[in-house]
Amino acid sequence: MAEETEAKDHDKCTRLSQAEYRKNAPKQRNTTKTPYWWNEDIDKKRKQCNKLRRNLARAARLHDINRQAADDAKEAYKVRKRDPIKTIRATKWKCWKCGA
Repeated sequence: MAEETEAKDHDKCTRLSQAEYRKNAPKQRNTTKTPYWWNEDIDKKRKQCNKLRRNLARAARLHDINRQAADDAKEAYKVRKRDPIKTIRATKWKCWKCGA
């Protein structure tokens, strides 16, 4: 009986302290603000590049089974991996030049 009362008191104390914490703790703010130069084109190219990189990693694991697919994935990634970087540079320059 004493253990049961002690467990209830402990649970009550825990709930009270959690409620006080939620009431008095500083609120979290969303600090992930997109950069001023980010746009849909950059996002699209970045996603496409990441998809090709994942395909390359998958093909590299299966390299012994299908060598041609691994080589094709490597070439596709090599062609596209600089696209997001070039687009970001151009957009930053454009935003800086026109004073966005």
